[in-house]
Amino acid sequence: MTQDKRNYIQAVSSKTLLELIQNLLINSGIDSLIRISDNQIEATIEAGVAGTFKNVYCMLAEPLSKNYSGMNPLSEEIDRRFKNGCSKFYLVSNHSISTGFRVKLEQTTIHKNSIVYWDTDDLLKNIEKNYPDYWRHNDQSLITYEKYFENRINESFEIKKLVEYKAAYQKLLSIFIEPNIFLKTDDKQSTKKAFTKVNLERVLIENERLMVLHGDPGTGKTRLLYEIGRLFIRQNSVIAGKRHLPIFIDSVNLRDAISQDGKINMSEMISGLITKDYFDGRDLKVIIKEYQIILLVDSIDEFEDKYQKDIVSKLEEMMDEGAIVFIGSRSNILDELFKSSLRLCCMNPA
Repeated sequence: MTQDKRNYIQAVSSKTLLELIQNLLINSGIDSLIRISDNQIEATIEAGVAGTFKNVYCMLAEPLSKNYSGMNPLSEEIDRRFKNGCSKFYLVSNHSISTGFRVKLEQTTIHKNSIVYWDTDDLLKNIEKNYPDYWRHNDQSLITYEKYFENRINESFEIKKLVEYKAAYQKLLSIFIEPNIFLKTDDKQSTKKAFTKVNLERVLIENERLMVLHGDPGTGKTRLLYEIGRLFIRQNSVIAGKRHLPIFIDSVNLRDAISQDGKINMSEMISGLITKDYFDGRDLKVIIKEYQIILLVDSIDEFEDKYQKDIVSKLEEMMDEGAIVFIGSRSNILDELFKSSLRLCCMNPA
């Protein structure tokens, strides 16, 4: 993902780079900005008793090496800005800025100690700190839902932390530690089943229709389902085609889907989870056409056999419409209920 971001930043135009820096500055609390040229922004900072400072941000959307052809004009521009009251001159490139370039530039100006360099790595750090939404796509309905999904993860595990752990450990528990995951594959050379250890990214790649995540209580199946949804959300900013729409379904949601006559209203329940407050109330069939639905289903084991079969049947119908399903399970019985599945064992926490 980091390499994707790096490639994206390096491909932006001079105009886009200027707009990015402007938004970064605004998000960092600097809102007194003036565009003073096609590639420069002047930021005025009021620092109380320390006075007023003026910083200039100069954007050059190209790699900067010691052989840069515009070295002399750039040096003259820097000196001119400092004569006009500039406090610091930020030289921003969405590519690399070589040591040779810095040395050569600083040999041509007396203001070398007041020049700040931002290259690709610095831009990425500033974006993560002050403008994380920059990486999101432009589908505002989906963005709103994605934030809800991510907040639900945080709130869910905040409650567990309050109940189970002392405050001293809460920060550690906010970090997701990937469990040991093993993908079951058929060994054609024997009747035994082979298990291959995989990472979470591999889990997403391997599942084209259905994947069952097996594990004993406490091995992290619920958290793993949430993190799978989070990974799909992160992919939305870089993929082409349908974007992912992860939907977490727990035992409470499944019980709500059971009508008084014992029937499972899966589509109605899923529609209620996403269209009541999101996507402008669009019909579920429309949502399915517009997005790649990812169903993250937890705690089917808690239901009687009859309901398990009915739930599985409804999930099969959703898969036939294009949904991809991940299920957290404590037992192997679901393997027999589905037509086919790839099987994962969440053996123990890492």
